Amino acid sequence: MIPISISTALLIYLGLVLTGLFLTFFLGHLKSKKRGSLPPLYHFIQCEYCHHPFLVKPEKKIHRCPRCQCLITTDSTSSHFL
Repeated sequence: MIPISISTALLIYLGLVLTGLFLTFFLGHLKSKKRGSLPPLYHFIQCEYCHHPFLVKPEKKIHRCPRCQCLITTDSTSSHFL
């Protein structure tokens, strides 16, 4: 049997565990970059009148504020998106 102190064994064990965690994180990060990001399902906008923030679907151009019920138009050049 190879003589090894407890501190050296602990150091080797922790080094292997940390290396495994780092490799798992790094490979997962590379995999997610390769896959690409999905477009958001909802946009976060704020009512012009009551300043209530809420989520809307990007396909719709006219939205109704859930708090004050006013109509809000959004387009690609609008600054209403937060």
